[in-house]
Amino acid sequence: MGIVVTAPLGGITAEIAGETRRLVLRNREIERFEERHAPIGLFDVMNRLISPEHQPTVQQCRDLTTLGLIGGGMSDAAADQLVAGVAPSKNVQLRTVAVRLVMAAFAPAPGEDPPNPPADGDDEVDPEVDTTSPNKSDPSSEPD
Repeated sequence: MGIVVTAPLGGITAEIAGETRRLVLRNREIERFEERHAPIGLFDVMNRLISPEHQPTVQQCRDLTTLGLIGGGMSDAAADQLVAGVAPSKNVQLRTVAVRLVMAAFAPAPGEDPPNPPADGDDEVDPEVDTTSPNKSDPSSEPD
């Protein structure tokens, strides 16, 4: 009987070094990534992963993969060693893993409501706060 590797909640499975592995970015791994790559944060890297104009570095993709393996249950040393042993010819594959991993980390969990974007592009504004310019809303503030 074979055992199927299933994706953890908020994570993925990916073939790395000939085996299917579980990867997940938890807050702990995200913070480690941001500490190592400061001032670039994970949202910046997410934009680079999906943007045709700005690409992530190979090191960012390898680090995300390593941290995903750690989040999936592998020890730090084993994950470091495994990813270090992946040939440069597999860097495109690791970039794909990084894209899937980051997207899974930010996807809502089953049963969780996705965030509601503001309607018609309006920004969410506290209705108690007057955000209008005094020059436009108060005729008494007109310059002399």
